[in-house]
Amino acid sequence: MDVDKVIEVDEWPVPRSAHGLRSFVGLAGEYRKFIDDFGTIAAPLTHLLRKDAFTWSDEANLAFQVLKRTLSTGPILQMPDFDKQFVVDCDASGAGFGVVLHQDAGPSPSSVDRLLHTTSSWWPTSGS
Repeated sequence: MDVDKVIEVDEWPVPRSAHGLRSFVGLAGEYRKFIDDFGTIAAPLTHLLRKDAFTWSDEANLAFQVLKRTLSTGPILQMPDFDKQFVVDCDASGAGFGVVLHQDAGPSPSSVDRLLHTTSSWWPTSGS
């Protein structure tokens, strides 16, 4: 993680307007797929972005602090270490499949899930 960016997120002031909040939610939204339950966590903040709805509350402050902490603690994203072994975990069914690529301590957010369409389920998944 870039230390300068972590410091910037840690020092992000509490938004005093919808414009300031929109900037923060936009930044956090760039990393939403790497944050479990992002929509649930950010919901109090996104409600404040409605027209004439900006009234800062304890619930909004909690969501803001949780997102700041989540964005500034690592690893959200981690560069691969090509000296270490890669592990691919797969799971498939007749309806879809999922893949997780990770190293060392379990799955990282680098996952892919796909729902199979009728035509793509006709094709075999092995070399046979």
